[in-house]
Amino acid sequence: MNDNHERVLRASRLFSSLDPTLVSDLARAASRTRHEKGEYVWHAGGAASQFVVIASGLVKISRSTADGGETILALFGPRESVGDVAVVGAMPYPADAIALTDVELIRVDAATVRGAFSANPSLLSAINMSLIEHTHALQEKIQIMTAGKIDKRLATLLLHLASRFGDDNGDGTTFVPIRISRSECARLIGATIETTIRTFSRWQRAALVETTEEGFALRDVAVLTELTRS
Repeated sequence: MNDNHERVLRASRLFSSLDPTLVSDLARAASRTRHEKGEYVWHAGGAASQFVVIASGLVKISRSTADGGETILALFGPRESVGDVAVVGAMPYPADAIALTDVELIRVDAATVRGAFSANPSLLSAINMSLIEHTHALQEKIQIMTAGKIDKRLATLLLHLASRFGDDNGDGTTFVPIRISRSECARLIGATIETTIRTFSRWQRAALVETTEEGFALRDVAVLTELTRS
């Protein structure tokens, strides 16, 4: 099992640049958890005591609204760490983390990581880079929400997911191995489910987007990119 933990940590953006011996040490102290779609990874206000790396699946960071709704603040997926800001600051999680799909997580106790700081300056540098990436994730969410009309917001979201998690097929198409529902897309872009469904249907008829059981494919990245600029 430690070998699996080590492979995930070595592939992660947080730990990939570290000395292999250090990664092996962290892997031995790590644990793996699985969460089904819709299950809470943690609740707002909970103690941030572990560094969490996503082995597979998507995790959304969200806050409940006064009217009982939900605001999705950011998305994190494979090879990314989540919740780093709260862990580094030794403060409670400011928002909920919920499995957007079935997810597998590798968890490393924060005390173990902090104990390695003094002897491994590269670890501190890696964590600082991770904090910057988390800031970028929030900025990207703001960019999606302020992109303009629904078409532009949805295209911006899909291209954003493709750039982070997609596989370029080399022929102008990209496959993103993430299953995300129309309702989740609607919440991410601040639109109604009905409008989001209609937009997806129109794009599927135009062969711009195709959804499958494994995820979704962008059949014409150039057209979607141009849509975000129009």
